Amino acid sequence: MPILEKRLRFVPHAGSVGASEAPNAFSDDVRNIFDAVRRRAWLFLLVFVPVVAAAAAWIYLSTPQFTSTATIVIDPRKQVVMDSPEVMPDVAADSAVIDTQVQLILSRTVIGMAVDRLGLTALPEKNTRFRTWLTHRIDAARAALQGSSPAASRVSSDPVVAPVTRSQLIDVLLANLVVQRMGLTSAISVSYTDPVADQAAQVTNAIAGSYIEYQAGIKQQATRDASQWLRLRVDELGRQLRSAEAAVDSYRSSAGLLTAKGTTSTESQLTSIDTGLESARQSLSDAEARLSGYRSALKTSGAAEAARVVSSPVMQQLRTQYLTLVDQRAQLSTTFGAKHPQMLELTRQIDAVLEQMNTEAYRTVGELTNEVEIARDRVARLSVSRDESRKQLASDNAATLKLVQLQATADSVRQLYDSMRARLQQTTSQESRDQVNARVVSEAVPPIEPTSPKSKAIVAAALLVGTALGAFAILLAHLFDGTLRRPKDFERRTGAPVLALVPHLKRRDMRVAGARVTISEIVPGKPMSQFAEAFRNLRVAVEHVGDAHRPLVVQMTSGSFAEGKTVSSIAFAQAAALDGRRVLLIDADVRRHSLSNYLGLDAKVGLLEVLRGQVELREAIISGGARRPYVLPLSSADPGPHDRFAGQSFEAFLRVLKSAFDLIVIDSAPVLAVADSLAIARQADAVVLVTRWSSTPLPVVLKAIEEIHRVGGNFAGLLLTQVNIRKVMKQDFGGRYYPALMKYYHQ
Repeated sequence: MPILEKRLRFVPHAGSVGASEAPNAFSDDVRNIFDAVRRRAWLFLLVFVPVVAAAAAWIYLSTPQFTSTATIVIDPRKQVVMDSPEVMPDVAADSAVIDTQVQLILSRTVIGMAVDRLGLTALPEKNTRFRTWLTHRIDAARAALQGSSPAASRVSSDPVVAPVTRSQLIDVLLANLVVQRMGLTSAISVSYTDPVADQAAQVTNAIAGSYIEYQAGIKQQATRDASQWLRLRVDELGRQLRSAEAAVDSYRSSAGLLTAKGTTSTESQLTSIDTGLESARQSLSDAEARLSGYRSALKTSGAAEAARVVSSPVMQQLRTQYLTLVDQRAQLSTTFGAKHPQMLELTRQIDAVLEQMNTEAYRTVGELTNEVEIARDRVARLSVSRDESRKQLASDNAATLKLVQLQATADSVRQLYDSMRARLQQTTSQESRDQVNARVVSEAVPPIEPTSPKSKAIVAAALLVGTALGAFAILLAHLFDGTLRRPKDFERRTGAPVLALVPHLKRRDMRVAGARVTISEIVPGKPMSQFAEAFRNLRVAVEHVGDAHRPLVVQMTSGSFAEGKTVSSIAFAQAAALDGRRVLLIDADVRRHSLSNYLGLDAKVGLLEVLRGQVELREAIISGGARRPYVLPLSSADPGPHDRFAGQSFEAFLRVLKSAFDLIVIDSAPVLAVADSLAIARQADAVVLVTRWSSTPLPVVLKAIEEIHRVGGNFAGLLLTQVNIRKVMKQDFGGRYYPALMKYYHQ
């Protein structure tokens, strides 16, 4: 019992990470950091010293450089003297245009103008100062070695300096020139760097002035070219206009076509007739409408109601009299009978009024009929006149068509002539007032302090960069140096217990009775070895998670490939079988058939056929022999894309297995590779994550644990494989504990 307790101290099981270890987490991290820095101090110095030395050499060999800056503003505002479009409008102050102006300043044309403005090509004593960046630094280095100034060094070693060409001067200016937009504004900064402060300011102002001069020059040149072209075009159009108008007058005289306000007399007469005909037709329509309405009202409602359609004073008077008599009769009818003398008299008067209204209605019908006839006759006469005018116009069309064509040609030429002449006047007026909307708002001045090298900043940056790179080098070396090594680090970083440590096997460990065997035969061949003991510890830890007196389904999985999952499944099943338990080992890696291939099984039927109900369970299980686990392999049949382990059929299948076996070990695919493993994790009583010691990246382990918890799997803990037990014991307990521990095992 004491021996088992000692082993379990460094092979913890589920729940072994308690509150007592929490206070030591910070101290462990600090100790790990100091150990990493101490072990790799040489790496830090290897990075830090060259960085600082390079910075010092840079400061020592660098020639002081002065930078002078001028500011140019692209002003969107402009003075409007005349409301006429310019030949070349000013540039707009948007991002694309300002970026284009930056490139224009950097063009060889503008820089060449600056070279000419400074007179560098005409004065050899000036242009010899413009040297490349490398030349200045060679002079400074030579002077430092000789103990003299750079100027003295140049005089002594290179007394005669040949003038450089204009193209070389442009290259030198471009190499030391920086032009950029100032933020999101319409301002552009022009900066030039030179070993001489005054010369830096002169060159900067020359470049800014050359840009303004270039903008004004191309604008004036474009205006002059446009004016010259417009003059030629106006002269040519004037000749064409005179020729076209002469052709119109000649043809009109020869054809005898008289016009009045732009139209012929026949066209004017036809227009007048059309207007009168339209008016006559409207009058006819109105008269017919009145006649039809009056007749309809007279027929349906009588003369009294027809009086509303046509306004007639006589009819209105009779209608008023009629309505008054009808009203009186209605009032007396309530008192007297129909044969009363007063009633009879009123009836006689009403009939007399109705007779007068009918007579007046017939007279009105006659008047309306006469109006319709008169309007119809007028429409007929105007229609005849229109037809005669159209015949006359048709006879004139042949001559008029050609005249219209000639007149249209003359009008188009005149319109183009007037447009060109107006544009020529506008362009000519612009030649004397062309302005650009770019101006220098801040001229460059000679700087007082050099811009480079900045010794303090360089030294501070070198110290900072050297320290950062050295620390980064140590960090990289630490990250790539075996990842996690100590079991307690695994438990602290993952929050999961380490169930057992499977030692790394050497060649001598894989020999049983002088013969070499596979790893799967180590447990039955060397049951007292440390390797076999690790899986017995795993069995104890797993039973602690579940119920030791009930059948257990244990899933062996991993986060990635080559973790030792299949070998661990076999060894775990063999260790349990040697203790007298009925164990079933299932190959559930349907993609790679890892267990079946490792054991060399070529089964015709297997797990998938049992789940599909194609064969009985006893037909697919392979017996391993006495005190050996049974195996349920995978056949070579195509598994298909179906979900095999997520349904109730697999759950029922596991219940059947629990009734026949004490322990069911499922060798499944990595949980981060195949969804089948997560489906199995939901059904298993315990999930063991196999992790290769000092090899598997921590993010892979954490992600695998997260996925198992996400599906609700009963995660038991980690099984570390291929562990260097000597190093682990030395880190946790010191170097003397490992030899004492190895006495308990028979290797």
